[in-house]
Formats: sequence, structure tokens, C-alpha cells
Amino acid sequence: MMYYKFWYSSRWMIEDLLYNKFGPEYPSLKEISSYAAYTFVYEEPLIDFAHPTLNRIVYLGGIGARPPKKLDEHFDRLMSLRSKTVLISFGTVVMTHRIPE
Repeated sequence: MMYYKFWYSSRWMIEDLLYNKFGPEYPSLKEISSYAAYTFVYEEPLIDFAHPTLNRIVYLGGIGARPPKKLDEHFDRLMSLRSKTVLISFGTVVMTHRIPE
């Protein structure tokens, strides 16, 4: 869904750049995309909103993800204290030391 919002809101800017670079005979993005066999979208479908899609759309979410690293000793010990552990991560926005127990 985010892809479509970006695409349709910025399409006129991209077409303007293509028009200036290649001239008025260059086909529009709408025309070019109508001939495309596939559309590659850099988006994670698991966290996107539910929406209808086509089988011509290939989601590439996570393509830039780095390979996992081994946990350092502190976190390895923490994660192995119990047979099952749930880790909640708020990224770098929330300072977990300020969350009440």
C-alpha cells in the first residue's frame, strides 16, 4: 500500500524528469508499466496493510537485511535462562531503563 501511495504521488515528478532527459516521445510510466511482466516492490508484505494484489507483483522486503550475528555473552546468558523467552524490542526510540518494572 505504501508503494502505491508513493508511486502515484511522485509519478508526475519522475515523468517530468524523463520528459526533460529523453524528450516528449518517451512513453509515460503508465504505458511502460503496462508492458512490464513483473513489478518488484521493496516492501515487507507481513507488516503492510491488507490490500488486493496481483501475481505480477514480487515483494522484496528484507533484501537488505544483514546476516544475523552471534549474541554476545550477556544476552546469550539472558536468553538461555528459560526454555522459552519472548524478547520485545522497541528499537532505539524507547529507553528501556526508564520503563517501570
